Amino acid sequence: MKTSLLKASYFLGLIFFGLQIADAQYLGVPFGGSAPVTSTVPGNSIIIECENFDSSDSAGTDDGVNYNDNASTPPSGVVGTYNDKTSANLGNSAYRVNTEVDISDYTDGVSGAPVTAISQGQGQEYQMYTVTFAQDGNYTMALNYATGGTNKRQQLFLRRISDLSNVHTFLNNDILPATGNSFTFQDFVSPTDGTADITAGTYVIQSRIVVNGPNYNHIMITTNSVLSNDDVNSSTVAINNPIKDLMIVSGLNSNIEQIAVFDLLGKQVLTEQVSQNGSDTLNLDMSVLNSGLYIVRFEDENGNNFSRKVIKE
Repeated sequence: MKTSLLKASYFLGLIFFGLQIADAQYLGVPFGGSAPVTSTVPGNSIIIECENFDSSDSAGTDDGVNYNDNASTPPSGVVGTYNDKTSANLGNSAYRVNTEVDISDYTDGVSGAPVTAISQGQGQEYQMYTVTFAQDGNYTMALNYATGGTNKRQQLFLRRISDLSNVHTFLNNDILPATGNSFTFQDFVSPTDGTADITAGTYVIQSRIVVNGPNYNHIMITTNSVLSNDDVNSSTVAINNPIKDLMIVSGLNSNIEQIAVFDLLGKQVLTEQVSQNGSDTLNLDMSVLNSGLYIVRFEDENGNNFSRKVIKE
């Protein structure tokens, strides 16, 4: 009888609080009190250190709150800025030592620079990071990590603060290439999901472990292009896509002055000035580039721009 009553109470509770359960508003606070803001300058990037996951106090100064029941996100009304399965910080770093997230200090195997990173991660553990996208635009998200293992995966979700629904998954099923050891760090961008158009606003990034390890240093967000109130007209521009060696751009209008090509890490790899000779077509040799996904940015004399994604075969 007692079990039946408990079950009945449970389901009545679900009905009564159903709206709250569906609306799982995120209650974390940016570490340091203010969220990092993406750059408004195309080609520029910001770095979010993985050890700077969100706090729970209004000033953003505490070590965060563990919600460790292995749910994919904290439920409505519950403060949770990370999920960690251990009851203490098992790392060797003195940084945020009272958190249960495992944080360790390393010396990078290539640069020799000091690195503080999330370490000893287990599957389903995650950390949350509030971030503001300053303008509507096209953005790339990269993960800086180190691992000597194989078949390691990590997820990067961009979620709405209002209900933790997913806006875009920047990293999901990709296998992270081994870096040689646990202290040689490198960047990785998903070739299929790592770039997306995002509407301006404040969101929360969830960095979630799929397979135990690796070590995670930082998340980098690169601004590929932003929309302005006086954008150049992009509707007439056409590109042969995918591209073998020669990118053929047609439909150029007289306002476009420069075309630039960026890789997924935001590095400019090609640029071409547009000659105002009455032609609306331009050919750009891309034979020197490796196969993969690239961002092509078109810009006018006032800095207004738009971007297109292309595949180099």
